[in-house]
Amino acid sequence: MGQEFLFSMDRVTAFKEGDADGVPKSCIAGQIAELVFEAEAAKRGWMTYRPSGHATAIDVVVGSHKSKLIGIQIKKGSITPTGWLVNFGHMGWKKENGKRIPYRKAYRESDFDVMAVYLQERDSFIFYHYRDMPKAMHSMVNPSNLRYPENNWHVLESEEYAAPL
Repeated sequence: MGQEFLFSMDRVTAFKEGDADGVPKSCIAGQIAELVFEAEAAKRGWMTYRPSGHATAIDVVVGSHKSKLIGIQIKKGSITPTGWLVNFGHMGWKKENGKRIPYRKAYRESDFDVMAVYLQERDSFIFYHYRDMPKAMHSMVNPSNLRYPENNWHVLESEEYAAPL
């Protein structure tokens, strides 16, 4: 006799290696990036919090006794021969002829404080203050040619996020 549930567990147990059961690989890669970020932040003494639902531009909130709460948007870069392609926008919806049409739109400054770009192949992050993010919707990130170095966690420790005295 198997375990009984109040609802169908088919979608929960249907995942197999190499099979995302209809879930785009980019969603799984994004989830991995978020989990890696949370683990790395915890190792560095940050508390992490996740907003409920997917209707927020903030993926994770971090804080410590030395800082304010900081809203983080996490992106996973996709490796190419010349660096990592990063989507610096998000999906939005517009109406055309009475139909909802998906489209990419830029983030607003009020959406989050810091963007963390995960470079999975290097197991590293690059952090951007919103104001310093590339303005193009899709941009190439090359760690050897960046204003911000890899694993620049000090961005989260900058004075603008310091806890008030």
